[in-house]
Amino acid sequence: MTATSPRADPDCGVITVSRRTVVQDALVPYVVMVDNRPAGRLWGWRTRRFVVPGGRHVVRLRGRRNGFSSDVVVEVQPGQTVRLRTWSRLRRLPFTWRGVLTFLLNPTGHGLWSPLSFEVDPFGLWGNPRPWIVLGERPPRPGPVRFDSSYGDGSSSRPLSYTEAAIIELVGAVTFKAERNGYNPEDVDHLLRALSIRAQRGDPISVAHITDYELRLAKRGYDRDEVDQLLRRLRQQVEQSE
Repeated sequence: MTATSPRADPDCGVITVSRRTVVQDALVPYVVMVDNRPAGRLWGWRTRRFVVPGGRHVVRLRGRRNGFSSDVVVEVQPGQTVRLRTWSRLRRLPFTWRGVLTFLLNPTGHGLWSPLSFEVDPFGLWGNPRPWIVLGERPPRPGPVRFDSSYGDGSSSRPLSYTEAAIIELVGAVTFKAERNGYNPEDVDHLLRALSIRAQRGDPISVAHITDYELRLAKRGYDRDEVDQLLRRLRQQVEQSE
């Protein structure tokens, strides 16, 4: 990652990342990860630009502890500037009494400190949508549950293939509804996290990596139809590349 102007290299473009959430993590710098590598630190209400080769790139913000954003896959054309920014976590909650109450009861998104959040939940207040940091070109869509993928520890900086970029984008942007007796969130998260990391590293991905995995049921789980639909789309991507 360089700080030179893209005009110096006609094959390069620019990714700008802006922090526009004032209250959240005000005293914490975010690390901007581009293609699995730290590209720089970003403080509140600041913007940084990163010159990158033309092609697909994976951008992610890393805060402290579990404070991550999802992976954002961008296509940068030579001479083009792609602008990403952070968004308020409130924008992911539906502007209804249920959405407001969910935020008031569970502002951190890590679950209520009470067995009621898992056993008895008459209003469907499962949790604040994740991930903790919201990054993207456009505002997020409201949703009750959002997959929080962990950033892969791969070190490959080679360009992503079409299938790898598609898998990372599908996994990083997926939203699931809550369902009684749905798929166990830990099982689904583990499967999607493993697929995302394999794609980031460039490791081979076969249909077996998707199908040979048992998803248990949980009292408060992910909507089974939506999970099955995502797995079918991931399987189609892999089958097309074989």
